[in-house]
Amino acid sequence: DDLFADLKCAFLAKGRGARKQIKGLTFNHKLMLQMCLLRDEAGKTWSDTEMFLQKFCGEVPPHRIKTVIESSVRAAEKITSASDSEIAAFFQTKVVIQPPEVGPFAADIGLNAASLKDCCFSVFCSRPTNGLILELERFRVKNGLPLRVLGTWLSKLTGEDDSTHSDPALESNPNSLHALKLGQKEQELAALRRKLEDNAGKLGEKCGEVNVLHEKLQAANSSNKDLGKELEDLRHQLKSSRANDEKGHFIPDAIVCVMTLVGECEVAPERCGAVIQAVSRHVCRAHIPGTDLPSQRSALRFADCGQIIGKAHITETLLEADHWDLHTDGTSRSGKKYVSQQVTVDGQSLSTGYVPVATEDTTTLVDISMKLLEELSLLHGEKESHETFLQMLHQLSGLMSDMCNTMNAQCKKILARREKESGERFGKDLLAQFRSYHSKSESSASRYIRLTCGCLGPWGDDKSGCRDSWVVHCPSRISSFHANRFNNFFQAAASLHFHRNHIIDCLGVCLSKGNRKLESVFEDCRSDAIDHQIIALGVLYFRVTAPYWFLLGQKIHYLDFYKYVEKLHCLLSEFAQNSSPAFLPDFIPPHNEHFTVPDKDILLYLLDLSEEQRTEVKVILQELCAGLVLVTERQLADFLPEGRNHSVPE
Repeated sequence: DDLFADLKCAFLAKGRGARKQIKGLTFNHKLMLQMCLLRDEAGKTWSDTEMFLQKFCGEVPPHRIKTVIESSVRAAEKITSASDSEIAAFFQTKVVIQPPEVGPFAADIGLNAASLKDCCFSVFCSRPTNGLILELERFRVKNGLPLRVLGTWLSKLTGEDDSTHSDPALESNPNSLHALKLGQKEQELAALRRKLEDNAGKLGEKCGEVNVLHEKLQAANSSNKDLGKELEDLRHQLKSSRANDEKGHFIPDAIVCVMTLVGECEVAPERCGAVIQAVSRHVCRAHIPGTDLPSQRSALRFADCGQIIGKAHITETLLEADHWDLHTDGTSRSGKKYVSQQVTVDGQSLSTGYVPVATEDTTTLVDISMKLLEELSLLHGEKESHETFLQMLHQLSGLMSDMCNTMNAQCKKILARREKESGERFGKDLLAQFRSYHSKSESSASRYIRLTCGCLGPWGDDKSGCRDSWVVHCPSRISSFHANRFNNFFQAAASLHFHRNHIIDCLGVCLSKGNRKLESVFEDCRSDAIDHQIIALGVLYFRVTAPYWFLLGQKIHYLDFYKYVEKLHCLLSEFAQNSSPAFLPDFIPPHNEHFTVPDKDILLYLLDLSEEQRTEVKVILQELCAGLVLVTERQLADFLPEGRNHSVPE
């Protein structure tokens, strides 16, 4: 295919971007035109080209030869030809354009189609190809002809004399043909080498694919190992989903779970099994039979164990601390009184449980505190219990009780006794539909504070249906009745008097018939007698309880606490005799001189009273302060004169 390669070089030499196809020429004429252009590249003149066309292209009429030459001249600048694929397809066919003298010559020497193609190229290009020379050489050797015959044949093909084409090298050196054959073999070897390189590249790609597949296999094996581990974990979880082992003993996880439910979550022991079963079924997707869960008796036993473990931990914590405080808080359950004990150490609070008591007084609180220290000492070790007791007692910096319930209860009792002695009824007790709801143990003011905060305060009762309307009606200052138990009773009273007109207007619009709770709040709010009690409680909040509460939050040494308690006792005694100073706007509480009045607008509204209101409120406030004097003397006797904590030297 040397002819095709030479034609392609001719195309590139003339410029592939300026091709223009000449109309009116057949494919054979175009091919002959390319032959002429190729001869022009070899240095032949156009007259020689015309002679070759007349000699070898007898099929072209004489009057068309000039046209073909002129077309070839015009196409010299902008080469026109068939495409590369058309030329390649043409030479692959059996029909080959043969000049008149080539055909008989080829038939005489028996050339094949490929050699005939080379023969045609040799005629038009005046130079034989290597393939044609080798074909002629094979034909000569096969017929036993001398070497000079080869030169004669080449002369006939190129149209020149024998002397012109005789190759002295071929005649003098017969090995030249072997050199040609060797060159052909080298070309074949180079082709094989290129093919081998291509195969090596493909082999490298295959090796890369094999490596990728190997990595995928390793990843799959690793994933299988992970799945195996997860399967083992699932089997372990399935095995541990039972609350007891094969011998019927509860596993440690189940015991710790019961301790946590009873101690931290305050779940009743009889409900622990049901709680564990519900959580495991809905959260862990594991079913634990009821027979495998702890009963009420087992839960109580585990809770006792947890309490012992917790107290042992508290003992170690107290021994490692420099100082700690003990707080007590009383509560009632089912008609029985209990006192909860709480230890505060290093910024954390630890509960020691509940103790049933008959009365909540100072002697009882001291007794249960000493018993707690003795119990903690025994848990730490019987031999060293006394030393442990003395060490914890030495580190105890303070024992505090809840005075709030006593103050609240005392005020409620005073107001209830006052109404009972007067024989009058106020607020909703005047209506016939509320006669069956009357309670002699609760005053009307206490009832009004409790119900109003429950309906209008934060986290109010949604069933009353007025919380949203109240928030829309005005910015609410009513506190929650479940907030600070020391001050919520007095603070709520101050805010209710501040919102008295707002409550009447709001309930007058949204009050629905049949809502007894809102009707009770509405009627109590309209009562002037109840409002007088509310004002007295509000003034007591700003002058006594709020300063005392903020005093507890300050950094005051425990041995200096008696100074403030003594001032508080003097203030209450003075108000019990004459409460007029409490209504002065610039009054400064002596037991907390640095106290900043919160919600000063509410205080000013409380003090803005008529003379009749002021007289009635003073009487109520004096009775309340007289009761609080008794509470202070009973609960804080150790900090008053002749008390054990009064004027203690450092």
